[in-house]
Amino acid sequence: MAVVIGGGAYAVGSDVDGGRADDLEPVRLPKMEFAAGLRGWFNPDDNQVHLGGQRFDIGNVPGLDTSASVTPHGLVYFGADQDVRLLTADGSVDQLTPALDDPDVDFYPTVKFDAKRPLAAWLTGAEDGQTLTVYRFGDDAGVVGSFPAAPCNCDDLRMAGVDQGLVFVRGGGTTMVLDPFAGADAEWSPVANAEVADVRNRVLLVEGRPPEAVMPGGPLRGNWRFASAQGPESLLTFDGAHELYWSSTLRATTPGAPALELELPPGKGTEFVNMDSDGSVLVARMLNSGETWFDCDVESEVCTEFDRSNIQSGDPGFIGNDM
Repeated sequence: MAVVIGGGAYAVGSDVDGGRADDLEPVRLPKMEFAAGLRGWFNPDDNQVHLGGQRFDIGNVPGLDTSASVTPHGLVYFGADQDVRLLTADGSVDQLTPALDDPDVDFYPTVKFDAKRPLAAWLTGAEDGQTLTVYRFGDDAGVVGSFPAAPCNCDDLRMAGVDQGLVFVRGGGTTMVLDPFAGADAEWSPVANAEVADVRNRVLLVEGRPPEAVMPGGPLRGNWRFASAQGPESLLTFDGAHELYWSSTLRATTPGAPALELELPPGKGTEFVNMDSDGSVLVARMLNSGETWFDCDVESEVCTEFDRSNIQSGDPGFIGNDM
């Protein structure tokens, strides 16, 4: 598969055994700046991806809104055969895991990253079953382990989150957890009789039932808690204190606690929200004249405009969030 970037192409073949595909005549992007977060979104009109202050075309990559993740280490996304790729700040594409031999074309791969540790985890599907892979970034980068996916007897298995080194998946009305560092003792355990929308800072955002009705289980110890989600696509701020859901007003996850009101300029319009890789909140405000994009600091609640667009064929596309 050739990934079109700007005026050239970076070919990342499915037969490459991990690592950087230097032998496939790569064409690099300009260097990007990720210190202020990746600020990732894409324009469905022209396939232009906006990332780290740059805009470019990475070709026909399916599922950027729901099947990719902006992490502090770069954009993690899937190839057509469910190989896993990382677009880094220096403009290169690394292949983190190779393509599957016999991918399940009906399975939708998903990926999440841990805001507390340099970890990401993803679910891929082959004809012989689904697999969870946990990957560590940094100087000792590599696959921590691969595990058979949680036995939920469901076709809609999705990543729910990675937090404190634990991996959560949801599907079939339940949520399962696994400790990938348990070695030979690693096994899936039910953690809730409900589907968890997101997990951050020991807060599990539960969709479809009140937290007091959730029957907790699994290896969770200490001050983990459940909070009520407004929808299955809800997200948590990195501190777990507030929920993102279609608004620049973020509801508190603790009952009775004040909401967080992001300080946007005056104006009305449909708002799309997403978490950025650095813990800030991204807001796209849709008006008749186009979309304005803001990066909002959670602590100060101050929002800074960073981009504008005029999308004609659909909604703004935040990477890794179908809200």
